[in-house]
Amino acid sequence: MTWVTVLLVPEDDPKRKKVLEACRYCQANDPTFQYQPNEGIKIFSRNKNQAYKRGMYFHKKFGVYFEVYYKA
Repeated sequence: MTWVTVLLVPEDDPKRKKVLEACRYCQANDPTFQYQPNEGIKIFSRNKNQAYKRGMYFHKKFGVYFEVYYKA
């Protein structure tokens, strides 16, 4: 059971570099934090609550929008 937070940051957005740096920092300091930089940056979480909290963190810190969905 995996929940995915997709950060909607286009490739040409100047914020993308800072968001990816924050993702690398989170991954280095939190063993449960895993992400995948695609068109949108995908962050994998164990539950819905954690997925929304991670999305809100990036929204508040960088002003990016996000979507959360369940991946079986």
